[in-house]
Amino acid sequence: MFTNGLCQDETLNEFSGLELHTGSPQPLSGDACFKVISPAFGTSYLSDDFIEVDPTKNYMFSCSVKTTSLNYLGHLGSGHIGFSTYDEQYRFIDLRQCGDTGNTTLARDLNAGDSYIFITAKTGWYEDASPLSYFSIPLLYPATHPEFSAANEYTRIGYGDYNLYYNARNIPLTGSPPSYRLELVTSDTTTPTTFPDIGYSTPAGTPISNGRAGGSYNYALGAPTYPTNWTTYTTPVFTGESANSVYPFRWGTKYIKFLNLRNYNYRTETGSPAGTGTSAEYLIDNVMLVEVPPGKTYPDKLFSTTSVHE
Repeated sequence: MFTNGLCQDETLNEFSGLELHTGSPQPLSGDACFKVISPAFGTSYLSDDFIEVDPTKNYMFSCSVKTTSLNYLGHLGSGHIGFSTYDEQYRFIDLRQCGDTGNTTLARDLNAGDSYIFITAKTGWYEDASPLSYFSIPLLYPATHPEFSAANEYTRIGYGDYNLYYNARNIPLTGSPPSYRLELVTSDTTTPTTFPDIGYSTPAGTPISNGRAGGSYNYALGAPTYPTNWTTYTTPVFTGESANSVYPFRWGTKYIKFLNLRNYNYRTETGSPAGTGTSAEYLIDNVMLVEVPPGKTYPDKLFSTTSVHE
């Protein structure tokens, strides 16, 4: 589904920001592939085009890599390989916008100006004496919202359109009937604040989840160290959506881009004794997202093909 994933155009179409490689060493497929020369260790690379996907269908994702030059300490190329996810408005989907942790409901109506959120259960909610703000996010799913009403899935009410944080030092039991109280605070996790006017009603019974950070992207193929021979990494068949940093897609996904965290495994090696900071160089070929018919799995040879015409 990547239109130039095998570099069959013999251009940087769809993969600008990389370099075009031809000649020796031989590309895996065809006469050209992509070359990574990255003086910055651990920097993110994203392909250009938004690739439309349908999370109800089955897919396999694959990429082939080959180190051509070691870094200044003799280390191979390395780094996460996968994809980044985007919603139907082309907005990046952060893991903090994906529910399904601590799923519960509002115990009381929540209105603009309120200092507290009351929830019916706190199982799975983050509590810590020295809390991290990016684990302390209440995610809301108003029933009347045109985009974010699917309970415990994708929402930007909590992180994105409205950034909310709760005091994770203590979630006390209070009231009769009993409920748990989340004190609203700013991102410093201590300064009290109030609930904003989000434009949608959030009465008692509204679904709420605990949003938490994790991997920035979907590292579908992990973070391998790239050998000096062509090596192909491929996912199993996957489908659907969830809150994850591997696969399948994240909640709300409509588009993806190819991702590579360049030389990530050695990102602390930022300079040689001479100050050159030479990073490893490597080749990328056969970037593929393949739709798979139900009940079928494609063989490895499909993804390690040496011909753009196969």
